[in-house]
Amino acid sequence: MKCPLNQVAAVWGALLGACRLHKNVELGQFAAERVFELEPHDAGPHLLLYNIYASARRWNDAAKIAFWAAIRIMKNIRICGDCHSAMKLVSKVMEREIIVRDSHRFHHFSSGFCSCGDYW
Repeated sequence: MKCPLNQVAAVWGALLGACRLHKNVELGQFAAERVFELEPHDAGPHLLLYNIYASARRWNDAAKIAFWAAIRIMKNIRICGDCHSAMKLVSKVMEREIIVRDSHRFHHFSSGFCSCGDYW
């Protein structure tokens, strides 16, 4: 009997959480790699792996995880045109994904483009 893919990812995620709790870095890395393959856009496993590295004082490894993660910003007002242009530029120059939630929608900035198609 085969498990659905999301249940397999949940099992690896549970193991990753246990590795954080018990400070098992090596097994945590292995579990994280499996979760990354199954659910590459889920930010939770990245945060767990970051916490595993930080608790083991492996700051260089933790910094790599932090740099990979998307920058998330929440605003209670609409994003202005200048900020929208600035976010596109920063995402291109820094090669980072930036996610902004304003009062109307989510904006996913990546490689100098926004998911809204510049309709904000």
